[in-house]
Amino acid sequence: NTHKREIRMWFRDIPLGIKFGILTAVTLCTFLAAVLMGGNNILDLNNIVSELDTKQIPSIQYLSTMRAAFADYRIYEYRHVLTTDGQQMAAVEALLASERARFISAEQAYKNIPSDSTEQRLYADFKILEQQYLNTHEHMMSLSRTNRNSEAFEIIRGQATNIYDAARVRLQAAIAYHLKLSE
Repeated sequence: NTHKREIRMWFRDIPLGIKFGILTAVTLCTFLAAVLMGGNNILDLNNIVSELDTKQIPSIQYLSTMRAAFADYRIYEYRHVLTTDGQQMAAVEALLASERARFISAEQAYKNIPSDSTEQRLYADFKILEQQYLNTHEHMMSLSRTNRNSEAFEIIRGQATNIYDAARVRLQAAIAYHLKLSE
């Protein structure tokens, strides 16, 4: 208690200009300390933003493009199976080729982005199912081209749907993984 009283007495005797100088110095030191501590946080934030810009956001973009192309491909398969006219089939096959090219383009860009083991596993699971789907697709398309549409329709609604749904879930899991990392 006596010590506090001595400090007050000493502080009371200091001229106002010096008191203002002391207050300014204390404020400046506090500000500099906050800036130095915040500098580390800014560096951490910069690293996070850099990771998002170089890996997470492009990965999500390419995987989403692949998912959309895969879904559109499926829609065009249905159109093909429901078509019996040769010209319409040719037009639908051009659309199928276009969607496959869009998928492959996004896939090639995606493969150039470094990935971790979890992401590699999710993508490998998708690729296994995608290959099964493409094999089923070829069989289904050969039936459709020869106007064996009822057989092709059974495949597209049965086996192809099961494989497609499983593949889509795996691809969505890869997207969700990147979304989680970007949070």
